[in-house]
Amino acid sequence: MTEHSDNRTRRERLWEHAAPMVRELRNRVLTNPGRRASLRTAVGREPGDPRTFRAYGEVTRFLPERADYATERAFLAVAALICAQPRAARDADMRIGKKAKSGENESDSEDGAAAEPETEEADTEGTGADAASSPEMTGGTEPDERQHGGKSSDERTPSRSLGWSCAEAALTDRNSGKTLEPRLHAMCRMDGAGLHRQLPRVVNMLRTKGVYIDWTTLAVDLAGWDRANRAVTRKWLRDYHRRLAAAQRDNDNHESTQKETA
Repeated sequence: MTEHSDNRTRRERLWEHAAPMVRELRNRVLTNPGRRASLRTAVGREPGDPRTFRAYGEVTRFLPERADYATERAFLAVAALICAQPRAARDADMRIGKKAKSGENESDSEDGAAAEPETEEADTEGTGADAASSPEMTGGTEPDERQHGGKSSDERTPSRSLGWSCAEAALTDRNSGKTLEPRLHAMCRMDGAGLHRQLPRVVNMLRTKGVYIDWTTLAVDLAGWDRANRAVTRKWLRDYHRRLAAAQRDNDNHESTQKETA
């Protein structure tokens, strides 16, 4: 078996563990303030840090039996980031969870519904603005893992890596777009520890702007960073530029149509 096929098989196995974790977080943890808080305190922390102890109760059952350190940290990090989102972003993730649970088809349409108020008392925790001041969540929905079709996540379309999300943010806010590409390049040069230190700030920025993040893909990418970071970084960079190019084509086609009908 080749090195590439070995890597694909590992990604598939990780996907099978990460996708149920994301479903559980969306459907049961985000709606529970206590469980959410136990994970939120683990943001930016290494496995074994005392502030991650309670988080293990939520994440451990989804880890592969022989999870290495990178996989353990990836799952902890993604679970913590999901729970530390701004309120409007959290509400958007819960809506995606409800759609998937009810069996609705998650198309590539944008999730642009306004955030509904929480039944609990308004809180101010999280890493961003309150729902009243945050933009509506945009950028589509997560590809259903049933559409995985036995392929590696690299072969799924449309690709929803962190590079794709950064491109969405650049398209949403042209000003921040000037800094996003250098920031993406910087993350691609980092080792695993450096990337985990940078992620909370980047994820908070993306979700505060209402940009969708494919949490399952992010967990799988982080878990493979120390093994195959070159493959992951190439994918992030390709997805970033492909998304921008697609938007430019759409814009050019729209302008061409307008001229023809004028």
